[in-house]
Amino acid sequence: MAESEQAVLGWAVEYAKSGKSKCQVTKQLIDAGSVRIGKEVDNPFKAGTTMKLWFAVDALFDSFRKGSVDKTRITSVDELVGFDDLKKADQKKLTSLIEAETEFRQGLAEVDADAIRLEHEKNGGVFWSVVQNENTTRVKWGAIGESGVVSEKEHKDEAAATKFVNTKIKEKEKGGYVRVDGADIEGGGGESASPVKPKKEPKKETKATKKKTKKQLEEAVKEEEAEAPPPKKAKKEPAAKKKEKKETKEEVEAPKVKKEPAATTSSIVHDKVHGWAVEYAKSGKSKCKATNELIEKGSVRIGMEVDNPFKAGTTMKIWFKVDALFASFRKGAADKPRINIVDDLVGFDVLKKSDQKNITALVDEENTFREGLAEVDADAIRLEHDKNGGVFWSVVQSGHTTRVKWGAIGESGVVSEKEHKDEAAATKFVNTKIKEKEKGGYKKVE
Repeated sequence: MAESEQAVLGWAVEYAKSGKSKCQVTKQLIDAGSVRIGKEVDNPFKAGTTMKLWFAVDALFDSFRKGSVDKTRITSVDELVGFDDLKKADQKKLTSLIEAETEFRQGLAEVDADAIRLEHEKNGGVFWSVVQNENTTRVKWGAIGESGVVSEKEHKDEAAATKFVNTKIKEKEKGGYVRVDGADIEGGGGESASPVKPKKEPKKETKATKKKTKKQLEEAVKEEEAEAPPPKKAKKEPAAKKKEKKETKEEVEAPKVKKEPAATTSSIVHDKVHGWAVEYAKSGKSKCKATNELIEKGSVRIGMEVDNPFKAGTTMKIWFKVDALFASFRKGAADKPRINIVDDLVGFDVLKKSDQKNITALVDEENTFREGLAEVDADAIRLEHDKNGGVFWSVVQSGHTTRVKWGAIGESGVVSEKEHKDEAAATKFVNTKIKEKEKGGYKKVE
């Protein structure tokens, strides 16, 4: 789930205890001893518990100016658990940032009623609006009837802001957007497409937006950085994440010890997959959600159809490179949707024979791999620990393949499946991991 869509239960601030946590905005490590802010959210790994997502201070405040219109923002230092424990200089900086953000937002709120709004009938009806307050602008866009997404910006000066607004309005009108109720520019008729005059109260005359429709809100909630409890809320720290990060290094966030890009993929698997499609990429602009690399034009790509977060009642496709998608099936949620037969793929019959053959081979190979492990699943060695309300870890081997599962007791958990060099290597892997678990206090169960 995208970070901005999670219910925010609270905020905390502290000095980073190590240099291992990552900022959710920049994806860069937060230096040990530097100030970091934690956003408390529900823990997806253990029902009924919470975890914290960490941010570098400046990056968090920058992120408040884009994303979901109704995303939760910090409006007072009183919301920050641990603020009183900071050095005076750090308290002063945070106070200043919050005041600047509040003033920025209030300035735009005062002219929000004067926003210029345009609409388009595409995709069931979408809107785009812009408002200017001196050298600042706020652009909103989304499906009609919904709050949409926002992008707020401070420009070099008022003239630059006015120019930005005029340019963007022209772009929208050129793209078929039409102004609606009260979308008059000062001094002009309601239907006029004439630009805003810099001298005439730019605050209420302008409107704009980039043609980046539907900018995905800050990415996905990566749980890897929830490593240490912030002040006053130790018990509610990232229960399951901390658990996996320390005790199951090799399998928790597959990317850390495994060589494939795992965390990215599992994070984009949505609550419900409606279907799969396959086609030749129409351009070189789409990105594989597993590798985050561009998919070359004309190459085969597979689309996972999911609910569209930008328009209720519609769906959208998330694209993957073929090999990367099949590699991702071997890690992530144990019950994640997978492709079982080529009949699942809309568009398969339109592919060239060679591409059909390649995908058929991948599906068959994946089924064989999974069936081999399923046959010995009942023989899995299971260990449990009473920490964090009870967690489990299990492993099973079939020839040179292994499957590891871990999570909260009573839940399906997360899986990591692997093909080793040979059977001996797989056996060595299993024995080593079991010893590590027992050393960490896990006990075998029947």
